[in-house]
Amino acid sequence: MMTGLRKYAALGVMMAFFAALALDITVPALVLSAMAAVNWLVLKAPDDLLERVLGWLSLAPGAASRGRPA
Repeated sequence: MMTGLRKYAALGVMMAFFAALALDITVPALVLSAMAAVNWLVLKAPDDLLERVLGWLSLAPGAASRGRPA
């Protein structure tokens, strides 16, 4: 009886190891992909994007005199 239990215990340990190994590769890959996407968005955004967004939200200084964009 112990042989069967030992076999299933070894199977459980191997399954846990390879599941953790897959997560160890997947999570950093997703994080690096998200960082690359944000970097690309920052580099491709126009220089005055933040000013336009803050002006539209009426948070920038002098936004009340400029009004909302058309």
